[in-house]
Amino acid sequence: MTTYPFAAMRGLWPDAEASEDYERSRGGITIGHDVWLGTGCLILPGITIGHGAVIGANAVVTRDVAPYAIVAGNPARVLRRRFDDATVDALLDAAWWDLPPEAVSRLIPLLSSDRVAELASAARAAHGVANEA
Repeated sequence: MTTYPFAAMRGLWPDAEASEDYERSRGGITIGHDVWLGTGCLILPGITIGHGAVIGANAVVTRDVAPYAIVAGNPARVLRRRFDDATVDALLDAAWWDLPPEAVSRLIPLLSSDRVAELASAARAAHGVANEA
């Protein structure tokens, strides 16, 4: 009948038992790398925010957000993708965020440009993966 969480406050209500149909959490929140979170956004439990996504200010995120998507609103909806599929795949494959800080420092000029193919090649080299011809 009540929604009051008596069982969560055992200090006040030591005899309270948790309701079997009361779900405590839907899981943790996972936030990818290179994500922009706008001021005041709310991300509900169990949500995954993909790498490179942008969450608008005051957005209420109720569903998973794909990599490099831009979402806003209440509930948050996809406004657009930041890049086309090929570019998203190249950026995810580059995984520059997994590199040591020294390697990332060398990539900053490429990370701050639109030269995705060069970034992907340089990141593969930094990861020690042979570049494909």
